Amino acid sequence: MEKSEMKKIMVRDLLQLCEEYLDSSKDALAIQRVRMAIDAAYNAAELAAKALILLEQDDVPGSHGGVVNIFSQIYIKTGKIEKGIGRTLHAALKLRNEARYRPDMAPIPENAGFVIDLAEQLLKIASDATLTLDVSLTGTGLT
Repeated sequence: MEKSEMKKIMVRDLLQLCEEYLDSSKDALAIQRVRMAIDAAYNAAELAAKALILLEQDDVPGSHGGVVNIFSQIYIKTGKIEKGIGRTLHAALKLRNEARYRPDMAPIPENAGFVIDLAEQLLKIASDATLTLDVSLTGTGLT
């Protein structure tokens, strides 16, 4: 299998996983599991960001901060994606870290909604970007 085909499959798989985490975040929020909702929504947003990174380069960073930084370099600083999304991604990572690692922090549903909205935006951007590729998205809900 050629490298370009492998990348297409990886992008497709990342977007499928993104959808799964996004759905889980909404389910968690519906039962007032706000920490879980924020964490899962951030994971969904990051998976979409990784898919977008793969559309431009051959690998993705291993750390959360690395993903945010490379995403910003490729898409925000070049103007391909609006700056507000870059700022929102940075804020979402901070919310995720607080929700996950700070037991003294009481996350609020609005914060979960904020991160869910970001994940939905990035999923749409990534899904739209894959339409220009010849990626088979059958069965992903992205077609």
